Amino acid sequence: MSERFCSVADCPNPKLNNTPVGPLCSKHYQRYRRRGSVDSVAKPHAYTKKITGAPCTVGECTNPVVVRGMCGAHYQRNVKHGNPSTLLLDRSRTPEERFWSFVDKNGPEAFHSQTGKPIGKCWNWSGGVSDGYGMLWLNKKNIHAHRFSYRLYRGATPDGLELDHLCRNRSCSNPAHLEPVTHKENVRRGESPSAVARRTKRCKIGHEYEPSSGPGPRGCQTCRYWHTEAHNAKIRNRPFEQLALFPVSWVRTE
Repeated sequence: MSERFCSVADCPNPKLNNTPVGPLCSKHYQRYRRRGSVDSVAKPHAYTKKITGAPCTVGECTNPVVVRGMCGAHYQRNVKHGNPSTLLLDRSRTPEERFWSFVDKNGPEAFHSQTGKPIGKCWNWSGGVSDGYGMLWLNKKNIHAHRFSYRLYRGATPDGLELDHLCRNRSCSNPAHLEPVTHKENVRRGESPSAVARRTKRCKIGHEYEPSSGPGPRGCQTCRYWHTEAHNAKIRNRPFEQLALFPVSWVRTE
């Protein structure tokens, strides 16, 4: 065979490298470099799929065998759960039955986050959660359990609104603890730093905040004026005791 081609018999590929056994193509060169022989073939991996005509040996499954006498689905169940017969989802139960199997109605007593009045016990979710919210598998996707509960008892959520937990318990699925509100109102009722600051009515000293006169962060006008006068007194070398002439309500009294 010409030196331009692989020296292995019946191989039509062009040569890539010259080796002690002759010129080799890329495939045979890799075999020679890794295993020392151009004729050695790598053993198939234990998990390599080999679809045959035989059916799966698990139960009454008729899917073709992929590996170790099992189809792909039962093999993955065996790897993840140790049993190929494990049911990942009981399809014989309705969504309502699966929902109630994860609900605990004997939760703690809750109070309205806005009025402080008692609103009954929470329905805590004992299934899977995401960021504190209960999740329910429905129609090939995960949905929030509290949304499913609200739709089950009160109907669909109005367009443009979100469900707010009045009990401030994200895992609660009690429809009586849910209220449709706008996204802005939902954020305002939350526990983020901006929401908490917005609900704060007084500064750290106790002065009541005045309405903001423009864009920017809200601040205490009394404290700001007090600190400005103290700074000016320091620059002008005036005695700090002059601040004692300010009204007593401007100074912390604790």
